[in-house]
Amino acid sequence: MNKILLLTDFSDNATQAIQYAFKLWQGKPCEFYVLNIQKSSDFTTDDLLTAKPHESIFTSIIADNKSALDAYIETLRPLIENEDFTLIPKVDYDVFTDSVNQVISNYVIDYVVLGTNGVSDARESLFGSNALQVMRKVHCPTLIVPEGFEFRPLKEVLFTQTQQIKPSPQQLEPVVRLLAGRCSNVHLLGIQPESEPNLGQLEQGLTQLAEDPFGVLETKAVVESLQGLSVPQAVNAYEQLNEVDLHVFMVQQESLLSRFLKGSDNGKISHKTPVPLLVIHAES
Repeated sequence: MNKILLLTDFSDNATQAIQYAFKLWQGKPCEFYVLNIQKSSDFTTDDLLTAKPHESIFTSIIADNKSALDAYIETLRPLIENEDFTLIPKVDYDVFTDSVNQVISNYVIDYVVLGTNGVSDARESLFGSNALQVMRKVHCPTLIVPEGFEFRPLKEVLFTQTQQIKPSPQQLEPVVRLLAGRCSNVHLLGIQPESEPNLGQLEQGLTQLAEDPFGVLETKAVVESLQGLSVPQAVNAYEQLNEVDLHVFMVQQESLLSRFLKGSDNGKISHKTPVPLLVIHAES
């Protein structure tokens, strides 16, 4: 049984990501936890003044969201009539990633799914978009679906590795489990930092990945390597030359100072990804 957390703000983009998840896990028993989070910035004095005497402030704040979420879930049910899916509504009033992590912990979530429109305004530049916050602060395999992306089977999957990251079979288990029975080719892309000109060690690591753990998928692993480009540049170049259906990206934590001085590879990839992005944390 897969346990999948679906994040929604009731937008079209969030709904599209949910529909993608339904199609991706089609034919497999799943529990989908549909989470709507009311931001603290949405709270007003009117919410407190209109609370009934016997209600807690928390209950009053999320009551409207709960009703909206229940109605929203009813619109999703026709999409899963013939599936062994269970939809479980969850509402919360908290810091966005705190709420997400709490649900992950309480219900032993396997994957998180959310949408992103790839736009970063001034507010997002300071605090990070929801997708970027999840990449940095939620250590659970996370599937980010770009705006406007139509579902297609996972025939070609890109896995990006840098010299600094050496994933273990345990870290890659969610990837292998997701791709089993679905994927025809895994493209193993090694990206060598400009400061480390020797590709030998990276290429050797990619070859080992092709045999184990990706070898258990009985797929064809295509090993490539690019040197002298930043991670976003290399990924963009490869995706322009090779049609892929999913990009698996292993995230390293970046310090706030590093992001401020040179920008965030993670953020650039999440904002500009043309295909769904599966994020795995290197230290998880």
